[in-house]
Amino acid sequence: MNSKRLLSIVRKCLLFMAYASLLALLLGELGRYYWLLELFSHFVPVYATLLLIGALVSHNNGQRLLLGGTAIALAAWMATPMNSHSTASPSAQRFISYNLYIHNPHTETDFNWLLQQQADVLFLTEATPLMGITQHLQAAYPYGCERLEDSPFGLILLSKQPLASCEVWQYGSLYRFPAIRAQLGNGHTVYAIHPPPPISPYLAQERDRVLQLVAAQVAQEPGEVLVMGDMNNSAFAPSFRRFIHDSGLNLQAPRAMPTWRPGLIGIDHILLRSNHPATLTYGPWLGSDHRPVMATW
Repeated sequence: MNSKRLLSIVRKCLLFMAYASLLALLLGELGRYYWLLELFSHFVPVYATLLLIGALVSHNNGQRLLLGGTAIALAAWMATPMNSHSTASPSAQRFISYNLYIHNPHTETDFNWLLQQQADVLFLTEATPLMGITQHLQAAYPYGCERLEDSPFGLILLSKQPLASCEVWQYGSLYRFPAIRAQLGNGHTVYAIHPPPPISPYLAQERDRVLQLVAAQVAQEPGEVLVMGDMNNSAFAPSFRRFIHDSGLNLQAPRAMPTWRPGLIGIDHILLRSNHPATLTYGPWLGSDHRPVMATW
């Protein structure tokens, strides 16, 4: 096979993958009607890359415009919202949300890293009694509430300062997949959640029910609200966009920021409904398959 024919085959393959990306984008949007299709929606960065490559190798001007224009539009979507770099007020607090991973072999190292960050509020998911969370962290974080269990859905919220209230919600879909609502001393409200991953029809339905329950509660809150956790949903998904709309929350960081290593997608979020944007940063990859998300607000 000569090189000219080989290049032609490669170009056709790349164009096929670019058009397959367009199809995957459409299928992802149809995920609002069927859970399995929504799984296509999470990989927008991959689609944007393939569309750009398709535009670069195409010899057709119309094709270039379609593929390249779509890639540019997706890149702009991925980059929004821009992270705030405004100076934090002296009274600002620091929050960390971190999925510890139930099979984490380096929890003690992770706890030491968390202590070094000097955050005001910690939220940890996949938290089990055997990890010794309270033993390692309770001296620095004596306030909070928890439901530790030997499953991926144990969770704990810890605070350096006294809380006005802290309760674990366990009703309806929240019975198996609980959430925490806490009110800080400054009157701000914090929700800490960990809905299940959408790996079956039942779990996809339960994830969406948890998000709907939390959205309805957040929408009724009179003051400023922060919601954080491993939400098992990317900011590209139709169900997540519905959650944002119904709750009145706002994203604080670009949609394409990866927080879960196996899929390199962003499913750990800190969201706000506030007149003061948060500054979000991300911790290193530690012993978990997630990395910490940190906010100053």
